[in-house]
Amino acid sequence: MNSLHSSLRGNGWIPFCCYEDLDNGSIVRVDIRAREVTKKENYHLEGPALQYPQLQPFKVKGDEEFRISIYPRGSKLSEKPQTSLNGFVEISGSANMMNYVFKDSKGMEITFGDTSYEDDMPVLNIKKGKEEASHKIAPCYWLDRIK
Repeated sequence: MNSLHSSLRGNGWIPFCCYEDLDNGSIVRVDIRAREVTKKENYHLEGPALQYPQLQPFKVKGDEEFRISIYPRGSKLSEKPQTSLNGFVEISGSANMMNYVFKDSKGMEITFGDTSYEDDMPVLNIKKGKEEASHKIAPCYWLDRIK
């Protein structure tokens, strides 16, 4: 977390995953906010949380529990990202498919998840007004990118 811009630190956010946009070289970082819950009965112990144990202490569905930050190719990862949106995870189907949804008040929406193209690459979908774009993304390590 110390590698992030100071405006992105604190408030319970911790790293969750990181991707590289294979189409334009952007870095996509997702953070998750810890729940202020210590009672075991408030943890998610069904379906998705059993499949993804890292989600047990977190809300699986709700407002502002996940945050996506996008850094264009060549930008410093220690500075403010070009895009930063809060969101949530939707769980669907019998396979508990996880789809991340991030929105802002200006009509921008970014989604990605367990669904993918035929070559098994995850896809980041960006919608802003009537414009839509899809980008293939691949997992990467944040600390390898922040040199």
